[in-house]
Formats: sequence, structure tokens, C-alpha cells
Amino acid sequence: MTGMQHAQLSSVAVRQAALELLDFIVSLFHFEDLMYVEEAALQLGTGAVASAIKRESTLDLVADVANTQKHVKLTRKLRSAGAPTFGPAFNKHPTPMDPAWTVSIHIDHCGKDVEADQLASEAMDCWWSILTGWNLPAQRPQ
Repeated sequence: MTGMQHAQLSSVAVRQAALELLDFIVSLFHFEDLMYVEEAALQLGTGAVASAIKRESTLDLVADVANTQKHVKLTRKLRSAGAPTFGPAFNKHPTPMDPAWTVSIHIDHCGKDVEADQLASEAMDCWWSILTGWNLPAQRPQ
């Protein structure tokens, strides 16, 4: 997940791309809901999804970022070590002559700066690892 854009670089385009990136993180969180619904049909065993998720602190942060993005402030108990706060969106590869650019967002999590695109990439890797650990067909994230 790179957030690679090909539109003209502008503050409006960066804000729009940042919103799309946060929406993608919300989608990664909702994948968890899908897995709970499908747990029995996939014959994973009761509690398999919850057990797998508990081993992945990245997915805890995704849950808190998604909850914060959806509701402006956390509306439920934290799953990660602290409440995430969003910093500004920024162009990761500022080259005026290159028509492609990449957006990310600084997320402050317990005093550590996390880039939203990196969080999304790590979350996709977590889900890929979980799915393949259950011997489910999954394509490795790009």
C-alpha cells in the first residue's frame, strides 16, 4: 500500500489521498469483522480469529486508528498501548518533475511516529500471515 498518486500535486489532492489512505485502514479493520463472520464457515475453530488477532499488535493499532478516524475520537476501549493522534498528511517523495507522488500521514502513537502507509502495509502483511497460517488461499500484498 503506497498511496501512489498520479493526479496533479496540490493541497487538495494530498488531503483527498490522505482520506483515502485512512479509509483503507478502516477497511483493513473491517476485514477483522468479516473473518469473525466467516470463522465457522471456514472451520477455523471457535476463537481462532480472536486468538490470531491478539498476537498482532499492528492490528490493535489499526483498530484504534480506524475507530478514531470513523468517530473523530475513540468510542471504545483502546486495543493498542495508547490513543493515536493524527499529524499532517505529507508527500513522501517530493520531486516536482515526477508526475507520481505518495502520500502518508504522521500518526503519533505513544510518542512514536508511525506513517499511515507503513501501518497499512504491515497490517496487510499480518492478515496475509494469518490467512496462510490457516492454509487459506491468499495473495501476498503488494
